Amino acid sequence: MKKFLLLVAFAVFGLTAVQAQDYNFGIKAGLNVSNWGGDTDDFGQDLESRTSFHVGVVYEYVISDKFSLQPEVIYSQQGVTFESTFQDFGGEFKSEGKFKTSYLNVPIIAKIYVIEGLSLQVGPQLGFLIDAEDEAELSGPDFSDSDTRDASDDYESFDFSGAFGIGYKLEMGLFLDARYTLGFTNILEGAPDDFSVTNNVLQISVGYIF
Repeated sequence: MKKFLLLVAFAVFGLTAVQAQDYNFGIKAGLNVSNWGGDTDDFGQDLESRTSFHVGVVYEYVISDKFSLQPEVIYSQQGVTFESTFQDFGGEFKSEGKFKTSYLNVPIIAKIYVIEGLSLQVGPQLGFLIDAEDEAELSGPDFSDSDTRDASDDYESFDFSGAFGIGYKLEMGLFLDARYTLGFTNILEGAPDDFSVTNNVLQISVGYIF
């Protein structure tokens, strides 16, 4: 299924390139504010958003003055942070850390230009897990310990999301995007059918179309 979706994505790239009046290559990078949706209360930790980054390349295929299709290939760091405190052995202990994931994301974005330079953006996103890591630190009275582990086997290798946002492109090629991706599939490997956690990411990007 994952291979089929990837083939569909590249087929769309190729077909659009043939039909498009013009196409432009660009680069982008920016801020990620990622979080998890779904059954997160079952983790027993207070999950908070993680701030990280994304970077990648874009191809904007111009269909008309009002519409273009923009596939992208983006390296994206995502995940969440956690923190909790508890009383034990006569003292207060604090647990904190990060569930860190990295994806190669392939959004296929339809851009509708409402006025010159200003576009509304929407489309599907295919995500492929690169790696995952858990970082944790436990501290208390006269005590502190930390640990890092490879958590790649805890996650599904494929993630499917929907993306929507807004962007503005200057005539010189510089552009700004604000986009939110909402996860549709469970990212945890081997989770029961009634338990689901999804990726949700707010992205602020700056880029340049050559």
